[in-house]
Amino acid sequence: FSGKRTIKKKTLIFPHTTTLLDALKEAMKVYDQLMLDGENASFIKKTTLKPTMTLKKVWDLYIDDKILEYDNSSTKNPYDKKTANQFFDKWINPIADIPIKDIHREDITKLKSRMKDDKGKPLADRTKLSIHQYINPVYKYFNLNSEYELKSPAIITKIDKIAKNTRTFDMDIQDISELYLRLRDYPLSPYREVFMWLMHGRRRNEVLTLKWSDIDFVKNTYIIRAINNKAKVDMTYDLTPRLKDTLDIVGIKKQGFVFQGAKDRSQHLSENTLRNHWENMNADIVMHQLRSCIATYLKNVHSVSNEMTGFVLGHTQSSSVTERYGTFGHKKLSDTLNLMLDEIFDDEYSKKDDADERL
Repeated sequence: FSGKRTIKKKTLIFPHTTTLLDALKEAMKVYDQLMLDGENASFIKKTTLKPTMTLKKVWDLYIDDKILEYDNSSTKNPYDKKTANQFFDKWINPIADIPIKDIHREDITKLKSRMKDDKGKPLADRTKLSIHQYINPVYKYFNLNSEYELKSPAIITKIDKIAKNTRTFDMDIQDISELYLRLRDYPLSPYREVFMWLMHGRRRNEVLTLKWSDIDFVKNTYIIRAINNKAKVDMTYDLTPRLKDTLDIVGIKKQGFVFQGAKDRSQHLSENTLRNHWENMNADIVMHQLRSCIATYLKNVHSVSNEMTGFVLGHTQSSSVTERYGTFGHKKLSDTLNLMLDEIFDDEYSKKDDADERL
């Protein structure tokens, strides 16, 4: 804008065991990405961002930047602008019109104190951390694109970290079995069908973003794409008869999301809507802890190793495991999970010993 060139650089540090050739390859990847970012960057004059701007104004610019960043990445889904803005409107809006330079720690504390459910009960500490996780990046964005330097009032301190990163889980085998049966028999579709996929160890986002193109009905497998899972590699799983039944119920199609939105069929089922139906179950755990149910059951009832349990849940199979055992295929992982599901459901798909064969 002033005729001056903008220099952008990045320093890479490698372990001493890295070969020169590998370091060069990695450096070239980073260089290519920097060039791509530069070609598509949404340039903002440094004079545009000022400390007197309101938080809402900076927030809007920050969101636009995030959308562009995600669009430029081949490993990310489009940025979830709707969820971010909904959170802002619900919890951060009280300070939206305050100049960004005048927001203080006390304001952040007040925001968190307002975070309560419909019955007036304070939300969990880990949920309140979302205030920090949404506001901190806004200040980072401001500092990177402004002539000014502002300290974020939402920096996470030890006091804020009181919330443990893991939730307590104290369900016994009987509790797990009863919950699984209730979820299987939930009266409303397609939520009942989504619950069945969750009971197979898949994460909520993995299920909601599943597309018909990810399913191979000939091989009876499905793929959770790298872009939609934490392992960041394509993961192949067995399409069990129970899962196949859920697809028949929702209606098999050629394209689009398997579990479509109630209003907009081009979008996937809303997380908030699914969460509302989960709350109807009055379960003592959060939805994500269905994965803990699987781990607890397999380890305590069938003595399945921590390692194998992790693979069933979609953890990456490390090179050390491959060297020792070879990679476990999706059929093996499915059979391991069915040790649990066959016992709990005892349905037409459950493996039952044939009396004549035993004789």
